[in-house]
Amino acid sequence: MRKGIQIIAILILIQVQVLGQDCGEIFNDQFSLSGSLPNEWIEYNTSGRVTVSDGRMVFNYNASMPSAYRQFTGVSGQFYYSFDIESSRNWNDARMRLTSSSGDLLAALIFGNSGSKNIMYATGLDASNNPKAYVGLLDGSFSTKTIYQILMIVNTVQQTIDFYMDGELKASGIAFLQAATDFAKIDIQQISLYGGSGFFYVDNVKVLKDDVFREKLDIAIGDARSQLNEVTVGTAAGEYTQSSVDQLQAVINTVSTVLENCSASQADVDYAVSVLNEQVLVFQESRIWDIAEITVNVDPTKVLCDKNPIWFGGNNTYNESGQGLWDASNKRCHYNVIDLANYTGASAYRFPGGTMANLYRWKRAIGPVNERIDNLNSHGAAGPLSNEFGPDEFGQMLENTFIKHGVIVVAFNWDTPQDAADYVEYMNAEVGANPNGGTDWAQVRADNGHPEPYGVNYWEIGNELSGNWELSITNYPASGDANRGGDNILHGLVDIYVNGGYRTFTNQRAAKQTSWEQATCVVNGTPDQQFYAKFAPVDLNAEFKLTINNVVWSRVADFTASGASDLHYTVDAETGLITFGNGINGTMPSGGYNVMLDYRSGKHAGFPDYYAAMKAVDPSIEVISCWE
Repeated sequence: MRKGIQIIAILILIQVQVLGQDCGEIFNDQFSLSGSLPNEWIEYNTSGRVTVSDGRMVFNYNASMPSAYRQFTGVSGQFYYSFDIESSRNWNDARMRLTSSSGDLLAALIFGNSGSKNIMYATGLDASNNPKAYVGLLDGSFSTKTIYQILMIVNTVQQTIDFYMDGELKASGIAFLQAATDFAKIDIQQISLYGGSGFFYVDNVKVLKDDVFREKLDIAIGDARSQLNEVTVGTAAGEYTQSSVDQLQAVINTVSTVLENCSASQADVDYAVSVLNEQVLVFQESRIWDIAEITVNVDPTKVLCDKNPIWFGGNNTYNESGQGLWDASNKRCHYNVIDLANYTGASAYRFPGGTMANLYRWKRAIGPVNERIDNLNSHGAAGPLSNEFGPDEFGQMLENTFIKHGVIVVAFNWDTPQDAADYVEYMNAEVGANPNGGTDWAQVRADNGHPEPYGVNYWEIGNELSGNWELSITNYPASGDANRGGDNILHGLVDIYVNGGYRTFTNQRAAKQTSWEQATCVVNGTPDQQFYAKFAPVDLNAEFKLTINNVVWSRVADFTASGASDLHYTVDAETGLITFGNGINGTMPSGGYNVMLDYRSGKHAGFPDYYAAMKAVDPSIEVISCWE
């Protein structure tokens, strides 16, 4: 049955693909229904175990490693590379490498690795130039007998790759593993399969130059056609009416003409994708369902359980005096706001917010208000926000209102585990106890006017760091800069959250202490200018490159030997602080340019490090993961 469906799919798609093949297409390997391997593909390691069957290239594993590669004239600039893969087993280890005409490695992928059961791309190389530090693209596990459509938008100018899985952006701005000027070779190896035998399939291997945006429409049309092929037309539950099938087919036919038109603009193609996706949703909702009569009986006298006080509360943000909650002039809550909130039955409060917590440093928000240092607005481009409503104001709200249960969110790898432990001590320790050693943060609290502990029991590490909208070390793009919710924000890297580690960033704008905004973070010709790498600490054992207006500057330990014309700067590894010269020892950069960085960030702590440090200060607190 699967072969029949595949034949139908090929016949349906062939019209679009043949008509569209002149639109920048470099090659498009759609394998014949059966036969030998095409001449463009060269088998190695084995003989006769990489063949073509059922319209796909098949790697027939049997304890050896069937492998094949395809070389072609190098492609440079921006282009897309796409292919489909499928495996007869989910315990599978197939690998693909993309290399340049000079042998440099652009990317390396693993399909269904036995440990992670995922589709992964490498983010680094070991000392022997073997790929390492793989990151998963699948939200779930790699599945047998499932066709995965993979699209890679490759840019040899920016040296980056964007990964799409089944039409959905999964990772963007991923740096090449090695600097490469073109893409000229695909190498596929079937390393192992569970049980020592099985099949790995590859199909629709395509490279398209320039009009990379067209592939999104191509994939969307293929997905829509696949859905039509799989449904049953009828009037029973689970079936679809003929009219709903006809409506979707009509839209597919219409948007196919856009794909066939090589002069169609990106705006035309993007609009066609949106129209088709909308009609697919309409089609999916038209599925016929059983109608059942349901009766719900409610007995208000029956109590199932007592309400936990932390089930229902508020998640406000600290900015603008807690969004109107705090009366900064009178140093108390606005009573009218508290009275209204009391009607909701809320009994818990989360501080300093959700998203806003990810770039929040609590030590900036204590002490006299006029001496507090601005924090960053995590909801936008990370501009400055003042701190009238800080940890002490939050603690006083818990003491003096009906809201008795506080939840504090700690900024994961923005504040360190040491900072988090200090935070617990500041909020919960008795004066003189100093359980964390070093600064007596309970005494600092007392000096700020509150000798008694606040007793906050619930502490979260980060906010929704799995989401592709937050600004944090786990989500920020590997290349370039981003605003919260931007298209290039990554789904969170769970390995960093759990185990800590390193991340490498390129072409990232250096920040100021209280702003990441582009217009603010510019050189201005004054002495001793200071900037920051966004994600400290900085690994100075790895490459650290700083440019201003495309001119490379040199890092020095200090300015003692620097002349007035020397393009020098210093870096503090722990804080990421970058300092320029004063015009006598080291040049003062000017011209209103941004400072651009390539660097390795880390080593960062993981959730267990935060947990251990905070529990050591106050074992009674609950330390909670907020990954999702």
